[in-house]
Amino acid sequence: MSDPDPGAGAAEAAAEPELHASWLELFFDLVVVVSVALLAGRLHADPGWHDLGRVTVMYLAVWLVWTSFVLYANVTAERAHRQAVLAAMACLAVMAAAVPGVEQHSHGAAFAVAYLVARIVAIRTFRATGKAVLDWPIAQMSVGMLPWVVSIWADGDRQLMWWTLGLLLDIGCAVFGDGQQILDRLNAGRRRDAERVAGRRGRGPGGRGGLDGRAGRRHRGEAVGAGSAGAPDVTAATVNVGHFDERLGVFMIIVLGEAVTQVVTAATHLQWDWSFRAAAASAFVLLVGLWWLTFQYGFAAAPQSKLAGLSARFALPIHFVTTGSVVGVATGLGVMVAHPGAAVPDGHRWLACAALSTYFTVTAVGAVAARAPRSWLLGWALPTVLAPLAVGMLTEGLPGWVVGLSLAAVVWWQVSYGWLRGLAGRRAV
Repeated sequence: MSDPDPGAGAAEAAAEPELHASWLELFFDLVVVVSVALLAGRLHADPGWHDLGRVTVMYLAVWLVWTSFVLYANVTAERAHRQAVLAAMACLAVMAAAVPGVEQHSHGAAFAVAYLVARIVAIRTFRATGKAVLDWPIAQMSVGMLPWVVSIWADGDRQLMWWTLGLLLDIGCAVFGDGQQILDRLNAGRRRDAERVAGRRGRGPGGRGGLDGRAGRRHRGEAVGAGSAGAPDVTAATVNVGHFDERLGVFMIIVLGEAVTQVVTAATHLQWDWSFRAAAASAFVLLVGLWWLTFQYGFAAAPQSKLAGLSARFALPIHFVTTGSVVGVATGLGVMVAHPGAAVPDGHRWLACAALSTYFTVTAVGAVAARAPRSWLLGWALPTVLAPLAVGMLTEGLPGWVVGLSLAAVVWWQVSYGWLRGLAGRRAV
């Protein structure tokens, strides 16, 4: 996740030190578990576009805070500051607590302030390391803070508009920004700061030039020169790919865990007749399929693709969309299991179907980038993008177990690629 590409070469990957998530990082993830659960909870009522948009914006804010501290812990390893990580955890807790009532001004303002504080802590802490992740610069800077500040005094949809603008500015900077140019600007700023500090130290007690103006000027000039030369440059960070891959996986486990929670919770309120058993089994099979695709192929769920080996400006947006899609699928599955013998509400049916189609669309994009076989793209990727949308159209009015079974079949069609390829290989031998 640095320039040059951190995933270049198996020898480099083998040489990097082994780094795993610390107990502090796993403790930090607990508040993400709560955040995802509360965000999914906002979609339990029949969701519309407005509800989906608000949840997506809040989810992106939570994810950006998590991403910043994941990269910070990755770059600093055991030198990560406990106080900074715990401060971010407290901010995420405030953001999560504000989610259910975020339309109220006090809750919305609390969400915005907590987000701002978390980002500022991340930026200041990251900059202190003297390193920068060039292909994800918003880990150590932000161009979208001002809209969030303005949103503190806004209400309702206007507040959501400011949040969206701030997030789009930051994501745009991360995806389209020139990492080397940003690094040069950071270093130029550090040199200017060093020159100002050296200049202040060069002033004597007599004012601008001290007791002897010429001596003061000479002293100040020498100090400025020393400060300019001595200002430490920010260097490109080298991200530990193994640790980064693990942390991306932990987040996916969190959202898959939310899906399991939705299904199990629905089961506690129902009579376990045949329709419930069919719906629950379909949901479980679907989740096993998503788990298998994700951890067999990597977080783009496509052959030959590993997110941690890609540029961060490409890998992290894929991770956001895939995990967000699983949250949508999770919510839809919970409702399907809760209505096993009745028609699934339109909003939830389309939420699950569109989310699964989005998941597989990102899979196809990741596969193209990873140069997956054309046969897989046409025979497996394209059908799984289109099939969930067909399920959404054709299952209107049908019971939940039918919708769940149909979506599970879509997932397992893509899973079958690995089996068929293995079978073909054994026959060839």
